[in-house]
Amino acid sequence: MTIFWKDESRNKILYIRGFGRQWKTPEGIGVGTSLSGLREILGEFQLTGFGWDYGGLVNLKGTKLSKYRGKLSLTLNPTDENVYGKYPKQYGSVSGDIDLSSTNPNLEPLDVRVYQMTVNFGE
Repeated sequence: MTIFWKDESRNKILYIRGFGRQWKTPEGIGVGTSLSGLREILGEFQLTGFGWDYGGLVNLKGTKLSKYRGKLSLTLNPTDENVYGKYPKQYGSVSGDIDLSSTNPNLEPLDVRVYQMTVNFGE
């Protein structure tokens, strides 16, 4: 895990990123949580399309964990590195600077999982 400090004095944490699989939120979300597992916890949610700087970012607004907005960031990604080669149509339809529903059927064959968690301690 990587700790990002607020300043050089290292007295206050700004955010932490790079949690291993052993780290989980109280609700059970962690690196490796599947899309279906995340939907069970959050309900239906929105995420950004893959393949760009903010790809796979979960929007917690309107979910059961909206209280974590601004404090917890979850980024999803397909687990297969050759996903475009195996599922070009599905991956292409969920890629780019777009908003997606977590129920988009094109996500299912891609084995989308949480690959990064960031906890923000900033003000």
